[in-house]
Amino acid sequence: MGLSFDDVLASEGKLKILSFLVEVNGARVSDLEHILGIHHLKLKQHLTDLEALELVECVELDRYRACKINLGHPKNRLIAILVSDYRVPLTEILGREARVRILRHLLSKRYASIGELERISRAHRSDVKTYMDKLERLGIARKISVGRVTVHEINMGSMIVGILKALLEDP
Repeated sequence: MGLSFDDVLASEGKLKILSFLVEVNGARVSDLEHILGIHHLKLKQHLTDLEALELVECVELDRYRACKINLGHPKNRLIAILVSDYRVPLTEILGREARVRILRHLLSKRYASIGELERISRAHRSDVKTYMDKLERLGIARKISVGRVTVHEINMGSMIVGILKALLEDP
């Protein structure tokens, strides 16, 4: 099975590259390595993967290689809106498979308990709680408590949630 956009969403390194290229539009590969702190071999693999999905375009120039984001790709336009307009820290809300699973679950079910999110994400309870706290601070989710029962609900009224939903949908 080949590389998919989900592989990008679950990769902190790939999201760092896309977020940075959205901000600066283009950069030399050597600059990406130094600024983002990604080892050159890992960076090369990330860029190869992103090129294969047509998310970035890289060209060989005189003595160096440069890459830029492909804003013609619909998923990149969504990433650009999140990063540039809303200043969403993508690597904090995506960047790991468990985070993508939790967001997808909340988007489909609207709410869930920590135990349920722990099961579907296959992450440790404390990691799920920390992640949900981040989503609450960003206005993406909210905690609802009734007596001893606490559930987390996705904030469907948030513009960020609408964009994340479109980003997580299959093409």
